[in-house]
Amino acid sequence: MSTSDVLETTPKLKVFSLVADSYRTLFKNVVNVATMLWAVVAISVLYVYLQQYIVEAMGLRWGEGEPTAVWGYVLGITLIDKLLMLLLVAVTAVSFHRLVLLGEAPGLLGFRIGKRERRFFGSAVVIELMIFGMASLPVIILAFLDAWIQATFESTGAMLGILGFFGISGLMIFGLVLLVRLWFALPAISIDEPGGLKVRLRAAWTMGRGNTVRMIAAIILAMLPWIVGLGVWAMYMVFELSQAQSLGHNPLESFFAGQGTVLTVMVNWLMAAVIFILYSHAYHALSENNESQLDQTVEP
Repeated sequence: MSTSDVLETTPKLKVFSLVADSYRTLFKNVVNVATMLWAVVAISVLYVYLQQYIVEAMGLRWGEGEPTAVWGYVLGITLIDKLLMLLLVAVTAVSFHRLVLLGEAPGLLGFRIGKRERRFFGSAVVIELMIFGMASLPVIILAFLDAWIQATFESTGAMLGILGFFGISGLMIFGLVLLVRLWFALPAISIDEPGGLKVRLRAAWTMGRGNTVRMIAAIILAMLPWIVGLGVWAMYMVFELSQAQSLGHNPLESFFAGQGTVLTVMVNWLMAAVIFILYSHAYHALSENNESQLDQTVEP
């Protein structure tokens, strides 16, 4: 069976039903959700306060001292953040996908780090690298174009700025489309569907075709309450940081102070839980009648 034949029978996601089912699952499994999130929330909070300790120990202050040290800290911590986040997402997402798709309740810890979780983590890293690699090519082209314009006209002018604007906008859209479509491979990996990463990525790409915009709309709709809440909280934090700076305090230290850190981490992980559940329901809806057909479009 050809891919086009499968696409004709692949169901289309119903955005509002998908979001409603996801929140219904969330509220019906409050105890399981709490079990799956308590450990990763605790780890995330401890990690945030570890960053605070490093900031205080190194005496890092924005606008003061050696900027290389500050930016070195920022770049280093960004890489660590990304890897740690992918690891926590891997162990947590596997638990959520197995709960929704298989009805498997989590253990006391909420997750485990086994072969399945390591496979999820490795697959997530590959997907991130694929997106980064594909999105980096236009940036490299723009950099060479900038150098050529400077060498030829001794000025970049407005043209490169316009190209940069459209280039960055295009990269954001391109990266979002890739992420939304390729992420369909991860629920399958979580429930031990047969086939390697190449097989799952090709199946995910096929499943997402015709449903990418619907999935993006579902994610935005599901995240809307959280986005509004975080927006209000962000405005409050900006005010607090500006107040701290006006009083001569270190904004980097003040950012971690108070109970707001715990609240922010909890909300972030609840948002992640909604997305995991959303993808579980979407994967189930798209693969329920077509999994056998989808497998025929890829090489085992």
